[in-house]
Amino acid sequence: MKIKKSFFSSILSIITIFVVIIILLIDKPDYDFFNLIYKGFVPITQTVGQVLSYPIRLVGKITKNIRKARRNIQDSDFIKAKLDDIDKINAENEFLHKENELLKQKLKMVQKIKKQTVIANIIHNNSFSENQNFVINNFFTSLR
Repeated sequence: MKIKKSFFSSILSIITIFVVIIILLIDKPDYDFFNLIYKGFVPITQTVGQVLSYPIRLVGKITKNIRKARRNIQDSDFIKAKLDDIDKINAENEFLHKENELLKQKLKMVQKIKKQTVIANIIHNNSFSENQNFVINNFFTSLR
């Protein structure tokens, strides 16, 4: 109980002093007093405020760096996933390149045929009747 009363009385006395100073300044302004407050009291209160708020600002900087690190980890996971996709595409491209080389070798055999040939893709086979009709897609007009 005594601690609460002494704390309360000290707060009340500080408020009373500030009220008296404000009344005196309103009644008869003293510019020397204002200059003293500006040059002495304000920098001291700023320094005390910075010292008291330093742990809070330090925690804020640490959490900001943690957020940045988390974002970098998420970005690196995203980049790893993209690189895996690119590796899969690269493997598929290598397979298709080998297949393309094989087809080029086979096409050289086709070029040895004396008749003019056309490379085409059969899209649909209409073999429901006696006649066989094919729907083809012409890739190249001729080989030379």
